[in-house]
Amino acid sequence: MTGSDIAQRLATRFDYNRNIVLPNYANGLVGWEADLVVVRDSGWAEEIEVKISLADFRAEFKNKGLKHKILQTGKPKTLYRPIGSRAYFVNRGLPTDALDEWEEALASDETDKLSYRGQVHSLRDWRNCSPHHCRRYWFAMPHELAEKLKSEIPPYAGLFSIEPCQWNNGRVREIIKAPNLKQSQKVEPGTVSHILKCAYYRMWEFEKGYRKPKVAA
Repeated sequence: MTGSDIAQRLATRFDYNRNIVLPNYANGLVGWEADLVVVRDSGWAEEIEVKISLADFRAEFKNKGLKHKILQTGKPKTLYRPIGSRAYFVNRGLPTDALDEWEEALASDETDKLSYRGQVHSLRDWRNCSPHHCRRYWFAMPHELAEKLKSEIPPYAGLFSIEPCQWNNGRVREIIKAPNLKQSQKVEPGTVSHILKCAYYRMWEFEKGYRKPKVAA
């Protein structure tokens, strides 16, 4: 069973005729690429992470520790890099507070630099958290792997098992129900528009042969 098989069964499970279901959404709902994003008519959204091997599941927590903290606690305070050098601020008589805070964050051992966004997330202060767009977070995996790992699923996530079925690519079974995450909010119209645009442009890339269809990992 491939990641594509699992994603296609999940798309049916989440009723892609009624809800928006998009695989491999680069921005995700928390900030990382999502294997599958679901936006319901109600405005609440869910994210599904597809895993087809034990190593893939282990790597999720090793490589995306900040993501999983955000799922539980919300987004930390975000610092944007001020435009211009210190001399730029001083020569124009501008306050250097933002620059001081940025440099202090860079010097901290507890700072995770997200260079692709030009931001620094300060992990020292989680008191000023902001919501993310993920109402529920799920893992989905083949039946045998799900049975093996169900005791390791964190309390803020749910689990889907994809069981073999002779008529299609597999039957989806909910093993652990994903709870509603406290630090979540409904998807903003701009985000919904971006998700739909991603699907639109991807369709034309496939049509023109610029890329091959890809559904999940």
